[in-house]
Amino acid sequence: MLKTLAEMPLIYFGKGEKMNKSISIIVALSLLLIIGCTQRKERGLKQEVVSKQTVERKGYSDITPQELMQKIENKERFILLDVRTKEEYAQGFIKGSVLIPYTEIASRHGELGCKCHEVVVYCKSGHRSAIASKTLVKLGFHRVKNLLGGIKAWKKAGGEVVTGE
Repeated sequence: MLKTLAEMPLIYFGKGEKMNKSISIIVALSLLLIIGCTQRKERGLKQEVVSKQTVERKGYSDITPQELMQKIENKERFILLDVRTKEEYAQGFIKGSVLIPYTEIASRHGELGCKCHEVVVYCKSGHRSAIASKTLVKLGFHRVKNLLGGIKAWKKAGGEVVTGE
């Protein structure tokens, strides 16, 4: 006698040994799916924790040229600090930046105003700006970002550089 669709089981396992084999396969596949999802979630959490630990260790965070371009395009308020030499600055800088050479940060940080302002720091390649970022954090600035790759990476990403302001 034919059964209606509602009377038929959704999954037919078979009888005896076939049923045990089918259940074993389903359990194994389910475990693989659960493990895969868990590992993916843990990997994301680990990356987030590593990023947070890096910021806590360094005291500042990094920003890519693309992220900086987005901030500028969105007209966000922040201080853009160039920590290169006067000679390097004269050759070209990111529009709107303030020049305080990294060797003068400790003595001239008051020119940046409130320590609550976000400060994005850059140099030629990112090394001096990392040092300046650490100095600013030690001086009490809490929202400091270092431009990864400096003005070289900025130019390579298509960022505009101006002279003579």
